[in-house]
Amino acid sequence: MARLLFLAMLAAFCHFGGNVLHAVFAPVVSVAIATVMGNSYHCWSYIWGLVYGEFKGASGKTCLMLGSGIFMFLAGVVLLSLEIV
Repeated sequence: MARLLFLAMLAAFCHFGGNVLHAVFAPVVSVAIATVMGNSYHCWSYIWGLVYGEFKGASGKTCLMLGSGIFMFLAGVVLLSLEIV
């Protein structure tokens, strides 16, 4: 029970911390870049699914798609943050 409570509190901290950072950095880096980085909650949802074991027993194809999706999302965030695009 304590582990579940800890994970729930950590998830809430990451979620609401991301909202605060999005609001603070939107005027600094432009709304277009801040919105993409702020939408990283999709990626965090996948990672929390892995932590909570929601993908146990999933097929190899599902795990490959999940991993490649997380990788591509993070690569896009890195490219935007470096202003390469």
